[in-house]
Amino acid sequence: MSLQKQNSEQYFRALTILHTALLGGQIIIAGVFIFMNLNPGENSEPSSQSTYTYVLPMLVVVGAYMGQRFYDSMIENIRKVKDLKSKMEKYRSAFVVRMGILEALSLISLVIYYISNNILFLGVAGSIILYFMLIKPSAEKASTELQLNTDERSRINDPDEIIAEVES
Repeated sequence: MSLQKQNSEQYFRALTILHTALLGGQIIIAGVFIFMNLNPGENSEPSSQSTYTYVLPMLVVVGAYMGQRFYDSMIENIRKVKDLKSKMEKYRSAFVVRMGILEALSLISLVIYYISNNILFLGVAGSIILYFMLIKPSAEKASTELQLNTDERSRINDPDEIIAEVES
C-alpha cells in the first residue's frame, strides 16, 4: 500500500461522495420499505402496542446524544493536534463515525417501521435523514468545528493545497 496525497478539493469531494452515498442508501431503503408496506399482505394492521413504540424513541435519543458527545470528544482531541494533515485525517475518521452512528439509527428506525407498519418510526427515520442532510461536509464546516487558525483556514480553502494522505 502506498500513501496517496489529497488536496483540499479531493479531500472534501471524497467526503461528500461518501456522505451522499450513505444518504442515498437511507433514502432508497426508506422508499423500498414504504412501497413494501403499501401492500403488506397478512399483517396490514399497524402495530401500535409493540415494545418498539417505547424502545425506539429512547434508543434514537440516547444514540443521537451519545453519538454527538463522542463526536464532540473526538473533535476536541483533534483541535489539540498541531499538524494540519493529521487534523484532517482524524477529522475524516470522526466524521465517518458520526455518519455511521446516524445511519445506524436511521436504518434501525426503518426496519422497525417495516416490521410494525407504524408511521411513527418512518417519521423518526425521516428526522434522522433530514439531520443527516444538514451535516454535509464542507471546508467551512471543518474550519469552524476544528477552530482552525487563519493559516490553516487558507490552506484548506486552497483547492490545490495538500491537506491529507490516504492509504491506497
